Amino acid sequence: MISLGSAAVGAALTALVIFLCYRYANGMIRLLGRLGTMVVLRLSAFILLCIGIEILWHGVLDLLLEAGLA
Repeated sequence: MISLGSAAVGAALTALVIFLCYRYANGMIRLLGRLGTMVVLRLSAFILLCIGIEILWHGVLDLLLEAGLA
């Protein structure tokens, strides 16, 4: 029961943060300006790329270990 409640609270908090980000996005863009917005976009894209490479790396490593090649 506690695990289910924790998952529900986590999902609700995630939804709230996403809502707030979308709600105040125009204000943040005005505050950051064109250059600041480009910097934030490029940094977030780089972080997402790094996360994707890490997921790919762990998947390939697990596959090689399962096949007995590593």
